[in-house]
Amino acid sequence: MAIINVIKFEGSPNIIVWKHPNSALTTSTRLIVNDSQEAVLFKDGVPCDLFGGGTHILETKNIPILQRIINLPSGGESRYPAEVWYVNKAVNLNIRWGTTSPLQVQDPLFGVLVAVRANGQFGLQAEDSRLLLKSLVGTQRTFTTDALVQYFRGLYLSRVKDVIANYMVFRGISVGQINANMRDLSDYVHQQMTPILAGYGLRLVNFDFNDISVDPDDPFIKQIQQTQVERFRQGQLGYTYQEQQRLEALKLAAQNPGGAMGGAVQSGMQLASMGAAMQMGQQLAKEMQAQPSAPQDGAFKFCPACGAQIHADDNFCPRCGKKQ
Repeated sequence: MAIINVIKFEGSPNIIVWKHPNSALTTSTRLIVNDSQEAVLFKDGVPCDLFGGGTHILETKNIPILQRIINLPSGGESRYPAEVWYVNKAVNLNIRWGTTSPLQVQDPLFGVLVAVRANGQFGLQAEDSRLLLKSLVGTQRTFTTDALVQYFRGLYLSRVKDVIANYMVFRGISVGQINANMRDLSDYVHQQMTPILAGYGLRLVNFDFNDISVDPDDPFIKQIQQTQVERFRQGQLGYTYQEQQRLEALKLAAQNPGGAMGGAVQSGMQLASMGAAMQMGQQLAKEMQAQPSAPQDGAFKFCPACGAQIHADDNFCPRCGKKQ
C-alpha cells in the first residue's frame, strides 16, 4: 500500500463514523481533523491516540500510546501501519423513528389491551469516540445515521413500549389522554434511555414523540371513547357514574313491583312522600305560629253607634269609625 502524506475526512455529511482507506502512515503524515470531528488511531483493533480539530503531524511525540505499542524509533521518518477513524461529533437532531407495527399496551383505567403506534425524532451526539468505535462500529468502514437507526431499532422499540406502558400505569393516564402528555412522556423516555446509550459512547440529546395514535376502529377504543364522553356529560350535569348506576337500578326495580326489590323501592318512595308531607305540615305550623293570635273570650265589646263587635282595646270602630 502506498504511503500517504495527508489524511483528511472524505465521507458524506450523514456519516457518523468513517474509516480512512489508507493505513500506511509515517511519522511525517499530516492528519487534518474538522472542528466537529475527532480522529482515533487504531492498531490491531485497539483504540490508541485521539485527535481533535486541527492539523496534526503523526510524529512519535503526538502518538505516545501507539508509539509504545509498536516501539517506533524517535529519530528520522518512520513508517508504521495504523488505522485512522473519523467520528462526527456534530449533534444530529433529525433522526426519525417510528413503530413498524402496533404496540400492545394495557390501558390502566379500563384494563384492556389497545394497539398503539408512535413516531418522533431523536438527536444523538458522539461523546466517547473510543467507546463508540469499540462497542458499536466493529469492522465496518462506515456507520451512517440510517445504520444507527437500524442498529438501535429493536432497542428503542422495546424500550418505548415498556416506557409507554409504565408511564400510563404509574401516572394513571388512559390511552385517550396520552397525546396531551407527550412532552412529559418524551422527557420520561429521555431519562430512561440516556444511560443505555451512554454505554455505547453516545449522548442522547433529545427524544421526542411527534404522535401517538390508536386504531379508531378498535372496539376497545370505541368503548373507551364512549365512556369518556359519558363521564364528561355526567360532570356537566353534576353527578357521578356511581350515582347514575344507582338511579338506573332504582328505575329498573320500580318497574318490577312484584319483586322484593321493587316493593322496597316503592316503600321507599312512599316513605319519601310521607316525609315530604310531614315537612310541609311542620312548615305550615311554623307559619301559623308566626301569625298574630286570635282574641280570647271576653275580650270583645260592641260599638254603641253601629252595634258591631270589636276588640276591647280598639279606639275606633272598624265598621263606622266611631271613636270608642
